[in-house]
Amino acid sequence: MYAVLEGFVDTVLREYLGFLNTTYSYVELSESFRSNYVRGVGLIVAESSKQRYKHLPVHSLASDLATALAGATSYRLTPEAMLIQEQNLRLAELERIFGHCGLSGLRTWIEHHHEIRAFFSSAARISGTPEAELREIVSYRNEAAHGEVDNVLGVAVLTEFTEFILSLCIAIAEFIQNDMLARLAKKSEALEAGVVTETFRGNIMVAVLRDASVAVGDIIYLAAQYRCTEAKVLSLQLEDRDVASVEAQDATEVGVKLDVIPKRRSRVLIPLHSGHALRFVEPPQEVTTSTN
Repeated sequence: MYAVLEGFVDTVLREYLGFLNTTYSYVELSESFRSNYVRGVGLIVAESSKQRYKHLPVHSLASDLATALAGATSYRLTPEAMLIQEQNLRLAELERIFGHCGLSGLRTWIEHHHEIRAFFSSAARISGTPEAELREIVSYRNEAAHGEVDNVLGVAVLTEFTEFILSLCIAIAEFIQNDMLARLAKKSEALEAGVVTETFRGNIMVAVLRDASVAVGDIIYLAAQYRCTEAKVLSLQLEDRDVASVEAQDATEVGVKLDVIPKRRSRVLIPLHSGHALRFVEPPQEVTTSTN
């Protein structure tokens, strides 16, 4: 289970860094990000003889860094320079790595995310907070990896830890998704198209849209406090008539059926270019447990 979290975090942050790489020039990245990146490249060069960095030739690292520092239009970030893990992925270490990549506020997002809150409210848990629950998982992981296992966890505990890891991955996914959409909106590459005013059973919502187009089959995003949900448009209604697409100029009330449950007062966001794919942040669909 811990390996699932570790692999997921590595994958989404690599993809996020790729997003930054293609969305911004190097000089547009924050000063702290650039400082962290140069420091990370230096650490890799200093430890280039270690097995973990054998696949990163020093001359390529130096060349790529020089190209970025020179302000070239095309440059390449080396993800490993930003993903140096100092400790096991307890919440504080997750917070540090994400902040290192320019993603601040992870702890607060996780603590308030609807999946995490639902996890703790749905049943009695070993711990009462996400920080404590993750600390327990890391502790059991370290005991199994480096010590003698005195107690084999039962199915109930393994199931709880599995459910928590899945909820945590969903919260992390939406956190990154929210940041990407905010960045695209600032660059006029995503549109805040309107707001959800009403919701009904069957994943149906009424949204007031302005200066936006949407069609059946489109992917849109519903953003609210500590929530950023991807949704597929299954059907549309305009003035009680089924339509294949809507071109909203002035404020237009549109009925929309989605493949997820909408939340009232959510903001409707639409990326303006298909090249900005956010789907990489989908969490693992299934985490299996084993008592072997």
